[in-house]
Amino acid sequence: MRYAVILFVFLPLLSFGQNKDFDKLEMLYDQGHYKKVLKQANKLILKVEYTNSVLPSYYKSLSMLQLFRNEKWRRRNPKAIEDATKLFLELKKRDVNGKIFAAHSFEIQALKRDYDYFLEDLQRDAKKNAKLIETVKTNYTKLFSGVQDIQDADPVSTPPILTEISDVRKKIVEFSYKYVGVKYRAGGTDSNGFDCSGFVTFVFTNFKINIPRISRDQQQKSSPLRIADVQPGDLVFFANGSSVNHVGIVVKNRNGIVSMIHSSTSQGIVVTEINTSNYWKARVHSYGTFLK
Repeated sequence: MRYAVILFVFLPLLSFGQNKDFDKLEMLYDQGHYKKVLKQANKLILKVEYTNSVLPSYYKSLSMLQLFRNEKWRRRNPKAIEDATKLFLELKKRDVNGKIFAAHSFEIQALKRDYDYFLEDLQRDAKKNAKLIETVKTNYTKLFSGVQDIQDADPVSTPPILTEISDVRKKIVEFSYKYVGVKYRAGGTDSNGFDCSGFVTFVFTNFKINIPRISRDQQQKSSPLRIADVQPGDLVFFANGSSVNHVGIVVKNRNGIVSMIHSSTSQGIVVTEINTSNYWKARVHSYGTFLK
């Protein structure tokens, strides 16, 4: 894929995005409109007044990486991950003091986590996806070397006091908390390590409740819920520019402030308050239940 090489110079205001065009790029990216980001970034790269700015190319590389996770887009742009990685690394070299990348560190951390779940999804059919997995891992290493994981666990590791819910809901939450701290393991479905849907399946199987193994199938087969009706023991599903790719078990819903227990790629089984996590709050897809 063709892209422009952008020369970096220090322009404090222009480079840090205090500009309506750059603000729009950031807003569209935060909202998950990656095709629009790519289109707009390409337009800005061609503008003479932005010749010395790194941000249009930065958002071009990030939007390409996000779009690469979409199978249909990837088929049309099979080399996009290599092109985007090369562009990203060139821009990083030109940010000699690290100021621009530091200012956008959360976006990069969030992209890293998105790729963790992308790899998890691909590894469900490792034989079929072997070549793609190898390509993604190679570029993942180049992109995210030294990038820290997002830490978004609630420090409370004991079950909340639950009232006015059924016994089975209470027991599901209490049982789930027994596994706080168990490590993440791709494809894992037992106490040696869990992936996200593996943990949910493990918990529900203990109560003789049969549910699909994969998070997107769990979402499709569950009964949908409005957030006002969500209770402990229900499920919360997440997506980011593609199909559902993560699931957690709700442990608390206080007037729409929802906490979940789930298997995080970086921390294993943790409890997270969704509304205070910039990462998870932006990716909520829906709520569903297998309980009455």
